Amino acid sequence: MQRNIPKIDFEKEFQFTDSKILKILEKMLEFNPFFRKESADLLKNNVFDKIRIPKKEKPASEQIIMEIDK
Repeated sequence: MQRNIPKIDFEKEFQFTDSKILKILEKMLEFNPFFRKESADLLKNNVFDKIRIPKKEKPASEQIIMEIDK
């Protein structure tokens, strides 16, 4: 059974929020995992530059694999 659920218009729903933030939110909440952006890619966005501390950014020592990923 397939439902036609309308896509949320973030710009309309959150009128007082920066459009750059809303675009990131949309990419995070993409239902289809093939089109959903990974967190590492989203964190590269310049929206985070004001709070970024480059010397603290380093890759994890090992990859986390969950049951859902198998």
